[in-house]
Amino acid sequence: MSGAATGLALASAGKGMVVRVTLDGQIKPKPVATGLICPFRIDVAPAGFGNLKDQIFVTDAGNIQIPVPGTQALKHDGKIFRTTPSGELRLVAANLRLPLVAQL
Repeated sequence: MSGAATGLALASAGKGMVVRVTLDGQIKPKPVATGLICPFRIDVAPAGFGNLKDQIFVTDAGNIQIPVPGTQALKHDGKIFRTTPSGELRLVAANLRLPLVAQL
């Protein structure tokens, strides 16, 4: 099956990104992170994270489908990344099943 019969695909592989939005609603031209499959949650590391303080952490849900068919096993392809001050993604955790609610 394909298309509407299988539900809505959330993102094309590697096309997901996180962007900055200014207080007046303008999207900054340089994304914070690119190359994600399905970015979902972001958080900023607090002072207790030492040299990672103020770095942005983002969960990538992986290749999921909405709605999830009742017979579909959930993949362990979710990841958590952090962004370096220069904008590079660094893998923090992998092989997760829907890391949608991770919070620092």
